[in-house]
Amino acid sequence: ALAVLARWLADAGHVRGWRDELFAVTPALAAPAFATIERAAARFLGLLTFASHMNGVIAGERALWISRRSAAKAVDPGMWDNLVAGGMPHGSDPLATLVRECDEESGIPPALARRAEAHGVIEVLREIPEGVQWEAVYVYDLTLPPDFVPLNRDGEVAEHRRIEPEALLAIMADGAMTVDATLVTLDALNRRGWSVPGTPRP
Repeated sequence: ALAVLARWLADAGHVRGWRDELFAVTPALAAPAFATIERAAARFLGLLTFASHMNGVIAGERALWISRRSAAKAVDPGMWDNLVAGGMPHGSDPLATLVRECDEESGIPPALARRAEAHGVIEVLREIPEGVQWEAVYVYDLTLPPDFVPLNRDGEVAEHRRIEPEALLAIMADGAMTVDATLVTLDALNRRGWSVPGTPRP
């Protein structure tokens, strides 16, 4: 029934960016799913979704890598995002989702991606034009070698940028970064004491 509903909503123009990817209909990640639904319809119905986001921190430097979403993305096209960010399909888990997205979005090999450090969950709940974004965002940091350069492999990232905290704070202040990525980024900057301009290098 939900599959039929999702397709009807798409045909009627109420949901965009059909992905042929199923999200769980569930009250919590650890709870059994009542059902599954096409990812594109989840926000229209205000369903809880899950995602993994990762700050790419450059070893020995006061800087991070960030990415700009492709202009072809159905959600938040052209906006700045965390180095790696992706929705969690039914049957996956936070780390598996992250490892897959690391490879696809930034060319980070699985062995390196699995070294990412978990830093809790940020819950996002807000009204948006297409419905409601209710998302549990699993936060990760990954320390990357100074000579590492991200390489997008799935066409969903328009560019990567190596950036220092002051310039990154300006991007967020301008509203040019997605809301969930802004929260994840501020979390990382605060933990390192980098949210105040002029703080020392690590």
